[in-house]
Amino acid sequence: MYPSSRRTWNLGPGVLQIADSGNLRPRKPEDAIARGQVGSVLWLNAVKELNRLQHLAVEKSRLHIPLIVGFDVIHGYRTVFPVPLAMASSWEPTVEEAAQHLAAQDARAAGIQLTFTPMVDIARDARWGRIVEGAGEDPYLGTAMAVATTTRPTSPSPSSAMSTWSLSMRRKRPEPPPS
Repeated sequence: MYPSSRRTWNLGPGVLQIADSGNLRPRKPEDAIARGQVGSVLWLNAVKELNRLQHLAVEKSRLHIPLIVGFDVIHGYRTVFPVPLAMASSWEPTVEEAAQHLAAQDARAAGIQLTFTPMVDIARDARWGRIVEGAGEDPYLGTAMAVATTTRPTSPSPSSAMSTWSLSMRRKRPEPPPS
């Protein structure tokens, strides 16, 4: 923890400020990052720009806190895999686990520490536009695929926005259904 003499009231709101790639274009975030008024950057995948912004946060801000960088890696980053609904149709959680391991390595190499995956809603209404991001309507299969997606991290790995919940809620890997 930082000494109380270095902490200020303005630190809290600044660290919680999120800059997404849409907000980075019209105005330059350099000053806000250097003042500690931005704590995370979302939806930016230009590695050189992320590296430049990260250096600003660590070298020029008062507390030298690195930015959290997040991106949607639901079915891959540089290496693109089939959509989650298609992966789930294989009924092979190990395939999903291997794919997400590779996607995590790709994302981490680009400086991304937070990914928005898996989407664990059990979709029962085909009119919902994001049904393809889940594992379908079977709760057992959805659980197995969510566990596979968050089980095998890389070192160091991006954090999954869902992984803390899924790993704390499960006791063991679900067994496959009887044949």
